[in-house]
Amino acid sequence: MDNYHMAKGEKLAPPYARRGIIPLAIPLSEDQSGAFTALLKWPTSPKSMEMLIVRVQKYGVSRLAKTVSH
Repeated sequence: MDNYHMAKGEKLAPPYARRGIIPLAIPLSEDQSGAFTALLKWPTSPKSMEMLIVRVQKYGVSRLAKTVSH
């Protein structure tokens, strides 16, 4: 996890900490409100497709970046 998320007050979230979030999300960090920054992995994605970086909140998912490098 980079310093940006730590500066925002987020804490590291282990990948297995999926309590209450969509099954396709792999948690990276969690903020104080319980929202996660996560990787989104499609189960049938082509090998060339990279994982999206998303924000998983109680009532939805929003895209943060198209790829990890963005």
